[in-house]
Amino acid sequence: MTKKKNLKEKELQFMWKKLKRGAEFTADDGKSVTVLSPGTWNFEEGPDFSNAKFAIDGAEQIGDVEIHVRTSDWEKHGHSADPRYGNVKLHAVLENDILNDPFPFGIRTLDMKSLPKTRRPFSEQKKFGRGACTKFFSGLDDFAIHAFLAEAGLERLREKSADAGAEIKKVGLNDAFMRRFFESAGYKKNKDNFVELFERVREHGKLDELPVIEAVIWGESGLLPDTTTHKVAPQMKKFAADLWSEWWKNRISDRKPIKWIKNGVRPLNSPERRIAGLCAILRSGKGAPLNEILRISQINITPEKFGSGLLSLFEASDPLWDGWTNFRDARNFKASVVGKMRALDIVLNVVIPFLHAKFANSGDAGFLTFCEKTFLAMPCPQGNIKIKKAANKWFEPPSRAKSIITDAASAQGVLLIMKKFCEKGAEDCPECAMLKAIQNCEFRKPLT
Repeated sequence: MTKKKNLKEKELQFMWKKLKRGAEFTADDGKSVTVLSPGTWNFEEGPDFSNAKFAIDGAEQIGDVEIHVRTSDWEKHGHSADPRYGNVKLHAVLENDILNDPFPFGIRTLDMKSLPKTRRPFSEQKKFGRGACTKFFSGLDDFAIHAFLAEAGLERLREKSADAGAEIKKVGLNDAFMRRFFESAGYKKNKDNFVELFERVREHGKLDELPVIEAVIWGESGLLPDTTTHKVAPQMKKFAADLWSEWWKNRISDRKPIKWIKNGVRPLNSPERRIAGLCAILRSGKGAPLNEILRISQINITPEKFGSGLLSLFEASDPLWDGWTNFRDARNFKASVVGKMRALDIVLNVVIPFLHAKFANSGDAGFLTFCEKTFLAMPCPQGNIKIKKAANKWFEPPSRAKSIITDAASAQGVLLIMKKFCEKGAEDCPECAMLKAIQNCEFRKPLT
């Protein structure tokens, strides 16, 4: 068994995850804390557990929980200045080294010394835990579960379509689409920055020529280096100089630079590569990808071929940028600025929802059905932590997911159910509304 004094933060998180409903603690301010659900274990940046449910002196609350070895780690890790930690309601620690203050940093402190010891390493299955719905899913065959998830995926598409439709009504189809397209280039950390970039580019009015569009995008990004004053790799100098020759004619002065986030961003996802990918897609779409999408949709082709055409349009390579991270650093090997999985992500979350919204607004039932069939024909995206978590919580064995989550629709259905039931319900399985919802649902085949 692991000695408590040698416990690491990950092990403390596991101990918190394994808490049973009704586990009781006395916080440092003397209040009684009853854990109803430890919450959703976050394996990315931000609080360790989100949407935990607990009762403080009998009053139920839902909030985030941060786990540390020592209370002072909160400040050492920079959480006070990080807005992502603004909803933390409990700070669970092994050692409170800030004495006589039950609310250091304004958060109630919880002593974890009474938690049962854990054994390491812990398996992935134990890490995620079993859900109350495992037994229910075990009684269904793979086809029935896949059909249910695909139907949930269609519901997620319709929700995204409704959001897209609201944007279209505000600013028009093209601006709404392009804004979301730019946002998608930001991936996780730079989404807001790419939206800001789009708004800046839009101020230039209609730009008809691709070299000018690309120069304005690079110029407004603030990432285009002046080769006379900045260090630029020799291979990049002509590219940067050509952009500058166009940018000088179009730039708007007195701009504050966009604050790009680069810390913690993989080199493949650097802002420079994302901009290069965005420009490569614009070239593939002849400067107006939405027009190209609509042109393809008018051709008498099957949903499968239309989906393949969309992926081809948004999967992009750049002879130069495939081999570079920024204007100084070359990559050890080339990689497309927009690979297959990123193209699929854009098509699923931007292109098809906006097409669906357009056809819904126009009342074109035929194209609306065609759009949904295209969605159902799209391949399975790359797995993520939520899909892995669902596989471990829902299926026995978890490897069963490989024959259930086999396409985009079923994967999107997982995300919808996780959000609407598991996360919204603070992963409080005994009180989960999901079982009632799915037990009352008719399992049927997806659209064909």
